[in-house]
Amino acid sequence: MSLLEVNGLTVRYGDNTAVDALSFAIGAGESVGLVGESGSGKSQTALAILGLLPESASIHGSITFEGKEILGAREAVLDEFRARGVAIVFQDPAQALNPFMRVGQQLRRVVMRHAVADAKAAKARILEMLKRVGRAAGPGAPVSCVSASTFRRYAPTGHDCPGPDSRAETPGR
Repeated sequence: MSLLEVNGLTVRYGDNTAVDALSFAIGAGESVGLVGESGSGKSQTALAILGLLPESASIHGSITFEGKEILGAREAVLDEFRARGVAIVFQDPAQALNPFMRVGQQLRRVVMRHAVADAKAAKARILEMLKRVGRAAGPGAPVSCVSASTFRRYAPTGHDCPGPDSRAETPGR
């Protein structure tokens, strides 16, 4: 059984088909990049997997994670999946951070929302997360002080906050 399976995924907006009967599987420890021309459905596929498509999208097919259907799942199930199961790094990672908040504030929200650490331990956890990405800007830095290359390192950090996931370990370790 694969960790993530997408079978016959179709995403439509009215008469326009954004993704047409896409199928693939990803095993534990594998990394996958969606590659294609502009407008080929990469973002629509990723957003469908994360359950983040707008209500105007018509979605058909099956998306399972650890054998459980996530397509059409309740928001609480999707929140858990997004917190601990998958991550997305957008083409423009700068859009993942709010320019009006400090980096540490945004990471603290993720840590607290997903109960990774209590309020006391949150600061240490955030410093640990920043250290993992090279911490070119500290937790008190405004987002405007963060370079484009650092954004690419910060973007996955929020997903990393729950800590290493045994499913994602390299096979053979």
